[in-house]
Amino acid sequence: MVRFLVMRMEEERLVLLNENDHEIKGNITRPKRTGKFPLVVIAHDLLDNSETSYIKECAKWFLDHGMAVARFDFTHGFGKSGGLVEHATISQRARDLELVIQECRRKKYVFDNKISVLAFGFGAMATLAMEGFKFLCKAIILVNTPSAIDETVWTAFPEREMMRVRLKRYFHIQRNGEQVRMNSTFFEDGIRLDLFRCVRNLKTPVLYMHSAENKHVALYHLERLAERTNAKTETTVLGGAGHELGKKQVILVSESTFAFLKKQRAI
Repeated sequence: MVRFLVMRMEEERLVLLNENDHEIKGNITRPKRTGKFPLVVIAHDLLDNSETSYIKECAKWFLDHGMAVARFDFTHGFGKSGGLVEHATISQRARDLELVIQECRRKKYVFDNKISVLAFGFGAMATLAMEGFKFLCKAIILVNTPSAIDETVWTAFPEREMMRVRLKRYFHIQRNGEQVRMNSTFFEDGIRLDLFRCVRNLKTPVLYMHSAENKHVALYHLERLAERTNAKTETTVLGGAGHELGKKQVILVSESTFAFLKKQRAI
């Protein structure tokens, strides 16, 4: 049985403008005591936001264990940040994440050399796209990361259907039983990105985690990414877990992340 410490917290709102004048909104939370803290930035998946339950539960776990946490909504997403969902791309999310990390580094209560990212799904793809060239983090932890933009349950279409997407310039994904329109630039950007080049160029220690029973992003994605990563790499398969992470899986992810960060002296 895991028992959380009851701690007082302080929270600071995060509001930034990206290069397209869209607001990035989030918050930085830290234990209410003096001093500096190692910080983890949590990056959500494509259909989620900073208020999604597993994101909030991860944030609470790290706060209860003495770390500062930044949660934010990507632009062109389903949270409070600006933009339209249909314009979402991985490259834009990578730029949003970079701005958030740079802002966190300016905070007097953050160890600027102990900032890490815990990212999920397409948020993990954005993390690789950023960190493969910017080297901003002490460590990155990536959960259920697609290795290809068009090989997930939401984005894998037969060739004939993909031809229609290219002609119509948009496609639909399912979210909470409703169809959401997205532009085909999501695919074009993701293919141009070349994620394997990003991981070959990576210098930052990375922990790849993947749910063993994930029906949305298959386990082979972890294997493809890990075997091509030149940086220090660890992998963990979450037994009994699907794509949706319950409380038990959140605790396992958080504990594995914390142990990895200790190894990398990021705590």
